[in-house]
Amino acid sequence: MNYQPQLWSVLEALPDAVVVIDHDGRIILASAQTETMFGYRREELIGQPVECLLPERYRRSHVERRAEFAAEPHTRPIGTGMELYGQRKDGSEFPVDISLGPLNTEKGLLVTGVIRDITARVRVEEQLRLRGAALVSAANAIVMTDREGCILWVNPAFSRLTGYTAEEAVGQTPRILKSGTHDQPFYQNLWETVLAGEIWRGETVNRRKDGSLYTEEQIITPVRDTRGEIAHFIAIKQDITERKRAQQALSQQLEELTVLHAVAVIGAEATDEDTLIERATEVIGKTLYPDDFGVLLLAERETGGVLRPHPSYRGLPESDRGLAIPLGNGIVGGVAASGQPRRISDTLEEPAYLDAVPNMRSELCVPLVVGVKEPAAARNGQAASALPHERVIGVINAERAQLRAFSEDDERLMVTLAGQLATAIEKVRLFAETQRLATTDALTGLYNRRHFFELAGHEYERTRRYGGPFSAIMLDIDHFKRINDTYGHAAGDQVLRAVAALCRESLREVDVVGRYGGEEFALILPESDVVNAQIAAERLCQQVAQQAFATDRGPLSVTVSLGVASLDDSCVSLDGLLERADRALYAAKQAGRNQVCVAGE
Repeated sequence: MNYQPQLWSVLEALPDAVVVIDHDGRIILASAQTETMFGYRREELIGQPVECLLPERYRRSHVERRAEFAAEPHTRPIGTGMELYGQRKDGSEFPVDISLGPLNTEKGLLVTGVIRDITARVRVEEQLRLRGAALVSAANAIVMTDREGCILWVNPAFSRLTGYTAEEAVGQTPRILKSGTHDQPFYQNLWETVLAGEIWRGETVNRRKDGSLYTEEQIITPVRDTRGEIAHFIAIKQDITERKRAQQALSQQLEELTVLHAVAVIGAEATDEDTLIERATEVIGKTLYPDDFGVLLLAERETGGVLRPHPSYRGLPESDRGLAIPLGNGIVGGVAASGQPRRISDTLEEPAYLDAVPNMRSELCVPLVVGVKEPAAARNGQAASALPHERVIGVINAERAQLRAFSEDDERLMVTLAGQLATAIEKVRLFAETQRLATTDALTGLYNRRHFFELAGHEYERTRRYGGPFSAIMLDIDHFKRINDTYGHAAGDQVLRAVAALCRESLREVDVVGRYGGEEFALILPESDVVNAQIAAERLCQQVAQQAFATDRGPLSVTVSLGVASLDDSCVSLDGLLERADRALYAAKQAGRNQVCVAGE
C-alpha cells in the first residue's frame, strides 16, 4: 500500500515549512507552509538549491554541512539542531530551527527538512534575557522567595546592600536581616497583606551581615502560578539610609529653628521673669530634652552664691526642688563658676556629677551669661565669670537616660538658647527694676507718693463701687529732725528704712503703704473699719517704741505718732480721707506724741 500521498497530506497540514531535497541539495518538494513562510511560489522553489532559503552568509557553510550529513545520514529532531536564519524572497531574514530526516528511496538518499519560524520564541527569549539582565544589574536589591519566605534568588545589589553573598542568602529567610527594631505586629501586618495577594509597601530597619543597621524602602509583590495560586514573592529594596538621615537632620534643624523662634518670641513678649522661664522651659524641654531640663538661677553673691532650680524645672523630683547647690559644686555649680559649658557622656564616670534625677546617664549644662564679652580676655581663655563685662546669672541644664546623648551640635544649640534666654531674663529684670524705680521710694523701698496714690485710688474706687469698710492711717516719726541733727542724715536714713520695713511687716498683703513725704508714711487698709484700723495703728506704734534700730551711730530708739480715719458718708474723696487722717495725726502730736488718734473722736 502506498502511504506517500497520505503522508504528504499530513506534512501539508503542519504549521512548519517542509521541503524534500535530493542528493544534490535541490528542492524536489515544498509544502504550502513553505510558500507562506518564505514568500516563494512552489514552482519557483522546485529545482532550486535549498540554500536559496538561507542568507548569503550561511550558504557556503551549509553546503559543507549538507555533504557531511549525506555521508552520515541520521534523524535530527527539531529543537536539537543549530538555530539559523531563513531568508524570504523579499530578502528579509527571520530566525528558524531546522529538523532533518533521511529518506532512502529507489532514486537514492533524499532529505526531509522541517523549518520552524522561531521569531516569537526568540523575541520572548530576548525579553526574558533582558529582564534577567535588568534584574541582575538593577541598582535596587531584589529578592525572590517561595510562598513560605525561603529565599530562592537574589541579585548582586542585594549582596552589596546586606553583605550576604547569593550563596549565603539562598535557602535562608529574610529573617537573617531582622534588626529587632520592629515588633511582631509589624511583621504580622506584612505577611497578612502579601498572603492576601496585595502589594506591601513600607520602610524597614534591617541589619547587615556586619551588624550595622540600615533603612530600606521595600515593595513586596505576590506572584501567582498558572492556577492563580500565590507561589512566590518578589521584594524590591532600596537603601534610603542617607535619605532618612538627611530628612531627620532637616527635621531636627526645623525643630531647632522653631524652638529658637519660639524662645525669641517668648523673650520679646515677656515682662515677668517667672513666666518667661516657665514658658521657655516648657518649649525647650518638651521639644528637645523631654527627660530632664530646666533653669537654675544663681542667688545673690551675698547669700554665698548658690544655684536654685526654678519651679518650672522639668523632671526634677519634688523632694529636690528646694536644692541649693553651692557655686562650684557638681556639674551645674562648676559651669556657673567657670562660665563654660560642659557635656558629660557618662555621668557614672564623672566624679563631680550630682545624682539629683535618678537614672540619668548624660548631661549638658550651659551658663546663662549676660553682658558683653571682652574679646581679648576671651581669646586668652578667661572664664566668662572672670570677664569684667560679663556676669553669670545661672545655668540651663539637660539630662538624658542614654549614654552619649548630647553631641557638639546639641551643645551649640543650647549655647544659642542660653544666650537668648539670658538676654530675655536680663531684659525682664531691667524692666522690673525700671518699674520698681518708677513706683518705689529709693530710700525706703515703699511705694512712692505717685504710685501710692494710684493704688490707693483703685482701692478707694472699688470700695465706693461695691461697698465695705475702708480706712487710712498717717504715720510720722517723732522728733525726726532732732535725730538728723544729732546723729547725722545717714543715721536718719537708716531709721527711715527700718520704720518702713516694720510697716511692711506688720500690715496685711492687701494693705497699701507708701512714703508720703519726709518722715511721714501713709497707709491704706481696705476692708478694715475704724476699730480694726485703730488696732493696727496701736500695734505698729508699740512695735516701733519697743525696738532699737541699728544705725552706724549705734542703736537708736524712736517713737511714732499715728492718725486714723475711716470712710463714711461725710467723706467724698480719697484726698479728703487722707486729710482727716492727717488731722488726727496732728492731734496725736499735740497730745504728746507716741500715740494714736482717731478722726472724729
